[in-house]
Amino acid sequence: MKPLSDEDLIARLRAEGTVAPLAGILPLLALTELAERRMREAQASVAEGLELSRTLGYENDETGLLGVQARIAALQGDAEACRDSAREAL
Repeated sequence: MKPLSDEDLIARLRAEGTVAPLAGILPLLALTELAERRMREAQASVAEGLELSRTLGYENDETGLLGVQARIAALQGDAEACRDSAREAL
């Protein structure tokens, strides 16, 4: 059996309504998307992950996602958004 891609796994979890693992997986997906320079996808993954992690009270996942958000802002040259995200992560 072929292993699921990140996108397939996330789609499956969404379809099943299994949200708890998504909060931990979305930061990894966002980092992968960021490494591939897929900024819009990375931003969408971060936004979804932040919403989930805040709703579920998963502070560690929220902190990691804020770090990814800061990195995205830095790569886009938005120093203020980078600082804001980094400050919020602390």
